[in-house]
Amino acid sequence: MGKPLLVIAISDESYLSPLVVGLAVKLYETADIEVISDTAYFEEFFTCPRKIDLLITDEAFHRADLKCHSIQRTVVLSEEMAEDSQEDCNTHITDGRQVAYIFKYLNLPVLISSIIPREWIGTKTQGAVTQIIAVTAAEGGAGCTTVAMGIAACLKQSLKRVLFVSARTLQDFQSVLQNRTPLSIRGCSGLRAATPKVYYDLKQEIQKEWFSFLPALPSSRYSLNITEKSLGTFLQAAQKSGEYDAIIVDIGNELTPGNIELLDLASKVLVITRQAESSAAKLEMLLHNINCSDSERFHFVCNQYDMARSNALTNGSFSGSVKIEEYISEFKELETVGVKELAKNSDLQKIAYALM
Repeated sequence: MGKPLLVIAISDESYLSPLVVGLAVKLYETADIEVISDTAYFEEFFTCPRKIDLLITDEAFHRADLKCHSIQRTVVLSEEMAEDSQEDCNTHITDGRQVAYIFKYLNLPVLISSIIPREWIGTKTQGAVTQIIAVTAAEGGAGCTTVAMGIAACLKQSLKRVLFVSARTLQDFQSVLQNRTPLSIRGCSGLRAATPKVYYDLKQEIQKEWFSFLPALPSSRYSLNITEKSLGTFLQAAQKSGEYDAIIVDIGNELTPGNIELLDLASKVLVITRQAESSAAKLEMLLHNINCSDSERFHFVCNQYDMARSNALTNGSFSGSVKIEEYISEFKELETVGVKELAKNSDLQKIAYALM
């Protein structure tokens, strides 16, 4: 059987070059690659029937008459992010052909990862199994919820199936969404009971606004008698369903025994800190209370980083027992930019790509 055919048809050559190089590095043994940037050659190429496994094109070349050809999957690199939809991701299937719209200005590794069909990689990667990614912090106000929702937004934009769940005692993440309807009383009862089929009991409660999310609790988790163990049962059931590539869990900075159990369920844990001296001291305290020695699972990120200010994580008394792997530059408050805008943040894109 011959190699699958990948056709890259993009008019902007300055944009085309790094994309072609990146795809060629990944697929030089897997696929035959045809590159088109000239309009006249594009017209000539499609004058006869073509059988293409994957067509990557921009909006300048994408048009309706391409459906006359046998194109198994088309990826359209768009100037604008796809509008929110109740459908899964921003992929459409028409007459058996799959067309996916991807924001073209994603971080390049994230973009390439989004474009390449999983089966072309040759072996199953971690992405083939639903990952539970927990986001925690050593202090309040570190931006744990913003980063968690930002990672969810970036993964969704790169065509991953994502579920966001808050494990916080008081859950206010929906304040930045248009849909602010909390989990119903029936949903709260189902979550509290946490039977082995809890995910399917609550599936109709799950909402979608850019990414899927379990609605926030209408009051304190403790007052509703919903334990971390109940949440853990829900997370494991959702993971077992295989309906998501990633489940993002916002744990916050409460170091309760139950939250430690939730961290144990996660395949990846993102620990958020800041660069201030007090933040570094609180991170030291966290490190004395949980075992973060597994560098494959635990990843440390400095949020709201400002190069003009002193960084206690490198210049202060911080012992350096862990490596701060990524820095997220300061950006406007989530209430101002909105969740969808977070998917354009290159720092968050880089972290999301590394986690998957």
